[in-house]
Amino acid sequence: MMLNRTARDREQRAQHMLRRVVGVSPEVIYVYHVPWRRIAFLGHRVREVLGFASSRSHRFKLVDFEGLVHPADLVGFRRHLAAIERAADGEILSRELRIKGTDGRYRWLRSRDTVLARTDGGAVAKVVGAVANIDEVKRAPAADAVSWSRLDDVLATIGDCYVAVDRHLRIVDMNAEAESWLKVRREDVIGHTYGDIVAPPADLAEAVQKAIEERLPRRMEMQSRRRPGTWLDLHIHPSRGGASVLFRDITERKRAEREAARSRQLLQSSLDTLSTQIAILDEAGTIVATNKAWEGQFGAQALWGAGVGSDHLVFCDPARRDTEARGLCKELRSVLSGEKKTARLAYSAEAGGQRRWFQLSAARFEWDGDIQLIVANEDLTDVRQAKEALSELSGRLSALREEERQRIAQELHDSTAQHLVAATLNLMTLKAKSLSYPGVHKLLENVESSLEEATRELRVFTYLLHPLALENDGLEKTLRNYLDGFGRRTRMDVQLSVAGNIEDLPFALQCGILRIIQEALANVHRHAAATHVSVALKMTPGALRLVFADDGRGMPGEAEQGEAGPVRRGMGIPGMRSRLRDFGGSLAIRSGSHGTTLSAFVPLSPANHWSPASDQAPLLAVALDGNPHQT
Repeated sequence: MMLNRTARDREQRAQHMLRRVVGVSPEVIYVYHVPWRRIAFLGHRVREVLGFASSRSHRFKLVDFEGLVHPADLVGFRRHLAAIERAADGEILSRELRIKGTDGRYRWLRSRDTVLARTDGGAVAKVVGAVANIDEVKRAPAADAVSWSRLDDVLATIGDCYVAVDRHLRIVDMNAEAESWLKVRREDVIGHTYGDIVAPPADLAEAVQKAIEERLPRRMEMQSRRRPGTWLDLHIHPSRGGASVLFRDITERKRAEREAARSRQLLQSSLDTLSTQIAILDEAGTIVATNKAWEGQFGAQALWGAGVGSDHLVFCDPARRDTEARGLCKELRSVLSGEKKTARLAYSAEAGGQRRWFQLSAARFEWDGDIQLIVANEDLTDVRQAKEALSELSGRLSALREEERQRIAQELHDSTAQHLVAATLNLMTLKAKSLSYPGVHKLLENVESSLEEATRELRVFTYLLHPLALENDGLEKTLRNYLDGFGRRTRMDVQLSVAGNIEDLPFALQCGILRIIQEALANVHRHAAATHVSVALKMTPGALRLVFADDGRGMPGEAEQGEAGPVRRGMGIPGMRSRLRDFGGSLAIRSGSHGTTLSAFVPLSPANHWSPASDQAPLLAVALDGNPHQT
């Protein structure tokens, strides 16, 4: 009786201990009754693993449980049960199989079983086991396999070469691009050291080692030792077991970069050799590049305060009220906005205590959506001063020429003409005494006729050379008087037509026009054998036109010529062209058997419409051929 009570107490303590173990164990504890072929006990954690309650455990017969086993694992499960029935005490048997849960999904489980009790005959009566859920562990390799398969697909499609190494720098993988570039086969190099196959320089080998040790990615560009002359771009990334090296051939890119750098350097060197100041602006007006002339020109810096990174349009500040700044700002902004493609402007500025003159040219450059403005700033001070000096010299030469013409005319009138008159008077005396000598008398008459013709031509040439009263009478009246006198002396029909107020022309231009007409009339008198001459002057707000036409025999061998055409021998036509060039004009000639036409053109700006009373020409217009602003 006492023994039974002791046995029951021991069994109760054992069951209590089993319940405590089952309560704290993360695994599913079960007891399998071998003779009954059913589960005698099933721990409560079966709900977490398979989804059904442990209260069903007494209804889990072996045949029912086998219905939950995956068909592929059923044979193995039955072998496991048979092995348990033959197990020795203390032996632990393990089995992995898939069991269906209440949701219909199979889960991988691992069962570890041992003998719990035997019958009096020694056969296994009860088996105790622990079941662990290993579903995630079993599925991870499959997922990894899928991931590695996808990674292989990705690596096969990218253009980069891929080489993976372990911690000992042994190659563990590479893609097809790396095989092709290294000219090896993957299966032949797996397990070989990275240095033996790739032959990296020392700095690359060190970078790979540091990436593995420090767990930091690295990037570098270098020349390949395996393929001399080839540049590689390398990305080194630490991985779980070593490092991955991605590289690509960038030789063409490096060559293009060198060519671009060479082109930039050549362009910069070319710009630096120019005396013109060059700057490149972005679409906001900020200077992004300049040449040495721009950097060193104190005049430009005085006006703009301009260097790389500064605002070139700083002169647009409302505080600046001068007209030139507003005009420059307006033109440059119109080019930046795309309203205009180019602009050309003139301006003056105080620099170094003196006023200097500049010409600013701007051109819009657009490439692939990037807008830039190329600005050329040219110092025209020396050009302007040279023009002034040339203009002064030309004026002095014209004055000397007029003085010489007046002196010659005076000499011809006062001396040569008087000698001819005296010779004619003496000849008249001889004629009176030669009446008794008919032959001598006839000869003296011929001489007298020649002297009269010489005197008449001398008077014509003296009239052509003698300066007229232009300042007192004005251009139109002077021309009419002069042409009337020329017609009387040469017995030619001379016509004059004037359109516009030519008296508003500068006095120097009036003198030039008068002298051109005089030269043309002299040519007609000497060479043309003409009977009719027409002179037409037409003045418009933008130009002065002179057309001189005769009905003479023309210029032999010259049908038509422009400003750059051939010139007849002599100083007449070159002198006309020289006078016209002083005023920016040109001369065209058309000649034929029915006469010759001279067409002179002189451009007029507002600065040309001043009178002798306001004899002041804008200095900037003089520096730029009379056109201070043109676009």
